This record gives sequence, C-alpha cells and structure tokens, in this order.
Amino acid sequence: MYIMKLLRLLKDELSKDIHIWVQHKIINVDQAQKICELYGIDYNKSATQNKGYSLRI
Repeated sequence: MYIMKLLRLLKDELSKDIHIWVQHKIINVDQAQKICELYGIDYNKSATQNKGYSLRI
C-alpha cells in the first residue's frame, strides 16, 4: 500500500517537472508526452489536474 502511494507521489512530481521543462523550453510537448507515456502519466490530464494539498485528520 505504501509503495503505491510513493509511486503516485513520484509520478505527480515527475508530471510537475515535465510541465516546467516544457514551459522553459528545455523539451517540447512531443518529448514531454513520450516521457509521460513511458511512466504511465497522462500528459494532458496532468496539465489540467488540481495539484492542491490534501489534509488528513
């Protein structure tokens, strides 16, 4: 269970970084989509997804 949470966290962080790389023109959108595909990330969904914090009580 913890491994799945860790993998989800790493994918979220990678998704954020990939979008920053595209914004800074380090990679283009096609390259970003290919990287996302390799790691099972939906590039288009991750671009519009809310990245807010969650609070556990």
